[in-house]
Amino acid sequence: TGDVIILKSNSRPYPGIVIYRSVKTIINNVQLHSSQGMALISQRSDSIYIINSGITCVGERYATSQADATHFSNCKGDIVVENCIFEGMMDDAINVHSTSLRITEIVNNSCIKLQYVHGQSVGFETFLPGEQVQFIRSTTLENDEIRKVTNVIKITTTELYLSIEGKIPSTIKVGDSVENGNYYARVIFRNNTIRNNRARGCLFTTPKDVLVENN
Repeated sequence: TGDVIILKSNSRPYPGIVIYRSVKTIINNVQLHSSQGMALISQRSDSIYIINSGITCVGERYATSQADATHFSNCKGDIVVENCIFEGMMDDAINVHSTSLRITEIVNNSCIKLQYVHGQSVGFETFLPGEQVQFIRSTTLENDEIRKVTNVIKITTTELYLSIEGKIPSTIKVGDSVENGNYYARVIFRNNTIRNNRARGCLFTTPKDVLVENN
């Protein structure tokens, strides 16, 4: 008696805000209260600034976002989140990461077959010709060498062929991974409040500088 029960599905049919192929996006003084997915998701974009905003409960609501409050996949430049409130979400306040693809076949010295592993990572261009591919050793999760992409061929929804300039590193084998070496972001996460959410607070997976202060 007196408890509050939240009934929810496990699906994520749509996010609140989508940032895609954008440069220098500024979200200032925006409040989201309900989203059946990520409240904000950004993919393949350059520099995002979220200021004086939040994912917040209103009235007698206890839940806001079905998943992360903010999620950044394959973004570069600066990700700046300042003076924001994140509450009631069913996952993290912020998640910054690249999208890795598994090597399923080494076709020849300069071509590999790749597979999207996470179903929700499918749907945007992880690589384009002229960009860098960062090889990753799966046994240690350490970065290996970098090559330039010369061609990308989509085979199916979840598979593609990737051709590179030069040869595949001799240390790389089937089961290892690749990600885009151009799309890494610097992060500033400052003066924010995270409260009353189900999962974690912050996830930052980037080789660039990360500053987290006064949260």
